[in-house]
Amino acid sequence: TIGLLHQLYTQFAVVIKRWSKDRIIFVIAMLGAHAHGMVDNIYIMPQFMVILMVIVAVFENANKVETLNIPQVG
Repeated sequence: TIGLLHQLYTQFAVVIKRWSKDRIIFVIAMLGAHAHGMVDNIYIMPQFMVILMVIVAVFENANKVETLNIPQVG
C-alpha cells in the first residue's frame, strides 16, 4: 500500500508541477485510469503501466527543460 501511494503521489506531483491545458487533460485521464484500476486489474497489465510511466517520464523531462531554460527543438 505504501508503494502504491508513493507511486501515485510521484505521478501526480510530476505532472502538476507546471499547469497547462495538456497537463490538466492528462491529470483527468490519470484519475480516470486509476479509478478504473480500483475495479479492474489494470495495475498488473504491463501495456498500461509502461505507457503511463513513459508519459510521466516525458512530463518529468519537460519540467527539467523548463527549469534549465534549455531551448526546445521544433
